[in-house]
Amino acid sequence: MPESNRHGVWIAHFPDAWVSEVGFHAAAMALSLVRHLMVYDRSVREKRWNDGEPGLLHHTHDMTFGLLGCCRIV
Repeated sequence: MPESNRHGVWIAHFPDAWVSEVGFHAAAMALSLVRHLMVYDRSVREKRWNDGEPGLLHHTHDMTFGLLGCCRIV
């Protein structure tokens, strides 16, 4: 249950909350970087599509991906 400290800031500690989701999010963000999704998203929203803008796209079947977790991140 959240508690308020002496400065009136609410704090909470939920050690089991969102454990697996953090790992999935880290993997999704890594793949997003490999495929340049943020660059493509920005260019489409600015109505200027240039498929060569972010540079060379790497094929994921040629890559090795490792995700090292700390603490309770699985």
